[in-house]
Amino acid sequence: MKGLTEKEKLESKQFLYEVLKIPTVNPPGKEAVLAKYLARYGAEYGLMSDVLLETSERANVRISLPGRKKEVRLILNGHLDTVPVGDVSKWNTNPYVPEEIDGRVYCRGASDMKGGLCAMIYAMQLLKAENFIPEETIHFYGTFDEESDGLGASQIAEEIAAEKDAVLYISEPTGNTISIASKGAIWLEVRSAGKTAHGAYSDEGINAIESLIDFVTELKKLLPPGKNLFLGENTCQLTTMKGGIKTNVIPDSAEANLDIRLIPETDSVQFLRDLEKLQEKFNSIHKGKITVKILNHRESVSVDKVDDAVLLLQKAHENAFGEEALFSGTNFFSDASIIRKNRKIPTVLYGPGEMREAHIPNESLELEKYYQAIRTYYELMKNYKRWEENI
Repeated sequence: MKGLTEKEKLESKQFLYEVLKIPTVNPPGKEAVLAKYLARYGAEYGLMSDVLLETSERANVRISLPGRKKEVRLILNGHLDTVPVGDVSKWNTNPYVPEEIDGRVYCRGASDMKGGLCAMIYAMQLLKAENFIPEETIHFYGTFDEESDGLGASQIAEEIAAEKDAVLYISEPTGNTISIASKGAIWLEVRSAGKTAHGAYSDEGINAIESLIDFVTELKKLLPPGKNLFLGENTCQLTTMKGGIKTNVIPDSAEANLDIRLIPETDSVQFLRDLEKLQEKFNSIHKGKITVKILNHRESVSVDKVDDAVLLLQKAHENAFGEEALFSGTNFFSDASIIRKNRKIPTVLYGPGEMREAHIPNESLELEKYYQAIRTYYELMKNYKRWEENI
């Protein structure tokens, strides 16, 4: 495949526009409308399509290109939901209606990540139109609720884990670079209990805010040193804090939220064990008492640069572009951490969007990168078996 024809570019752009016009802002999500649209679209072009309902308003979609064998080798994934648009006055275009300006499409979800999922599905459609039959069945899963708790990914994790030789490709925004590492995340709610007193008689109270700050300071020391080539260091950010009622009153309660991002070289389970020990030790020697609640725990994701999953995508990219692929990492987490929960299948992120465009006003997608991603996924699905035999 040397490149998309003008007809294919127009068709794929129209497909993208129709997907962008379907709002899936999470909360509340309501991704079932988009899931049903994608299922109809796939079926119209001869692809096997199933809507996997969770509720009447929330659903995954599975679109398949049947192979000569029932076994599944390639699994493609993209999430259906988007984040809210925020302050509409900060947008230069209508965030719910796609608009092309200077080769870029502006709309919420364009980069993160409706452009990526459309590229995957359109590439499947092109192969079906050629009557191409892969050796093994290829599945695309569109998942709901990625921008919140990953409920859609949880629904399909067991099904995917059953495919013993599968590799997973997610079209998150990477600017068509091959992302082989993603940071994990731990979100904490930390509460401090003290004792109120008059500010003039502070020795009669227990300052909950100061206890909280002391604990967070010690917590940050738990982060192991070291760097990842693509992701940098572990980080811990204090992102919200509440406490106190008046300048001259010693606060008896305080709370804070922490956003911790861990590189693949750090064992997140061991980090949580160390955190539990720190909490016990801190409470045994301080008057103020600390409680910790884990709000979110996502494992980091990484794959070796010479893994077959990476080499196959690298070959597809180079066939499509005629140039060497670039490698990258993603500091954000994705559905990968949940889909891989039952079995650590090789996982690579690759999509046309750019992370700097995600979650901001005037989110946009470069159309040329969208077309290029279609070409890459087309090459991957069509040639992976032949290439794999020569790796």
